[in-house]
Amino acid sequence: MTWHKPFDQDLFEEHKDTELIVHDLIKISHHSLIKNPVKYHIDLVITHPKRGVVGFLEVEHWDQWKTGNYYHGSEWSEDYPFPTFHIFDRKEKFFQNNAFLVGVSKMGKNMILLPLDERVRECKKETRQLRYGQEPETYYVLPRKMQLAQGTSNICTYLERYFNERN
Repeated sequence: MTWHKPFDQDLFEEHKDTELIVHDLIKISHHSLIKNPVKYHIDLVITHPKRGVVGFLEVEHWDQWKTGNYYHGSEWSEDYPFPTFHIFDRKEKFFQNNAFLVGVSKMGKNMILLPLDERVRECKKETRQLRYGQEPETYYVLPRKMQLAQGTSNICTYLERYFNERN
């Protein structure tokens, strides 16, 4: 069995505003985002007034994505600076149709949308010692091509099209 980092209330408190940032910025026509009332489950529920629950957003604060704090070529960049995305295998319990992961940069100035469904299971897994864990932890390694959208307006547009096409 794979070791998983235990829930850390202090770390949760430090980054709880990240969920609020996503809740306040992501707007999807004819849909609402609500905080999931189920504790320790996927963060936000996407609802439609007639169809009820239609999707889910898991929110992660990506502390290593220091927007504006690194240099690419001749200018400061807000692009995601790493060649891959990592989703911990402990998030497998959230994999389902119409579920997405929103990764938010350290300063909350940029965000990326990734699928959080069975496509992730097709990606390779790696196990290594991470910053917060006492034991090595396993995660999926997603190629950049799995990025669905970057930036608030692009994420809103993507999700609006996605959910309106399923109407």
